[in-house]
Amino acid sequence: MPDDLNKITIISKKPQGVIIATGPTGSGKTTMLYSLLAAMMNPSKNFETIEEPVEYYLEEANQVSIHEKIGLSFAQVLRATLRQDPDVILVGEMRDFDTADTAFKAALTGHMVLSTLHTNSAIASITRLIDMGIKPYILASALEGIIAQRLVRRICENCREETVPDPEQSALLRVPEDFFNGTTFRGAGCVRCNNTGYKGRLGIYEIFLMSDEYRQLIGTSYKESEIQTIARVNGMRSLLEDGLEKVRQGLTTMEEILRVVGPAVRMERQCDHCGKLMESRHLFCPHCGAFRQNCCKSCHQSLEDEWLVCPVCGTAR
Repeated sequence: MPDDLNKITIISKKPQGVIIATGPTGSGKTTMLYSLLAAMMNPSKNFETIEEPVEYYLEEANQVSIHEKIGLSFAQVLRATLRQDPDVILVGEMRDFDTADTAFKAALTGHMVLSTLHTNSAIASITRLIDMGIKPYILASALEGIIAQRLVRRICENCREETVPDPEQSALLRVPEDFFNGTTFRGAGCVRCNNTGYKGRLGIYEIFLMSDEYRQLIGTSYKESEIQTIARVNGMRSLLEDGLEKVRQGLTTMEEILRVVGPAVRMERQCDHCGKLMESRHLFCPHCGAFRQNCCKSCHQSLEDEWLVCPVCGTAR
């Protein structure tokens, strides 16, 4: 198990907080939460699960299945469950404000809450919760971690063989030169894998762990791009990066990463000074340090090639 997942398991044993697993349908979110639940199992604690439907049956937990047609919603069952003084609550999905608000307030009053959310990345889950109406200061206080995950097919070990990285796939994924040292793996196809080259699946993860720095930013002036930048600087790996690392380890293929995660999309332009590609949002070239020529030096407004004066602040080009 990756170190970050071990940290999530340790955090889940705290007396209170919210841990969210995010990803599309079928990405293993509920299985991930149940694995955390299994690691926390203790006869001295009260465990509750609220799902639609109940996917895993546990003798050690009280489990409730949701029935929206008769008015038995996540929010209503969660409020009723809190009166039973549970230590750990697994909420199948945060679909609306009432469910999310009740879950986060439950975490603030001494409960550990595990739940799922449908977003594309870990940081995007924070934005989604704020858009749903959760107050940033409540979110900052209660949230402990977010796991974004996908499932990719594992290369069949019986017919695995070395191959040369496909240059087109490498370009789409923006793989750094010599990342694979000229060698990747693929499944040739055999009887055991039904000639598909794959047998079984494995997870790729993007794990965001809360800290005091993030709590301060979320509670005061939240910007998704700023949190994303700081998280990357602090060592958070994206889904794509974790997937490419598993390609390098010979566990899956670039083709599978492209299928599940998609190509690495960035808005880029050529530096006017050195000609290398740089992100459009950057004011200075990271390769040569030159300032963007199509940008106002005063207000940073983008300028057209034929403009001599910035139309916003009037600064001469």
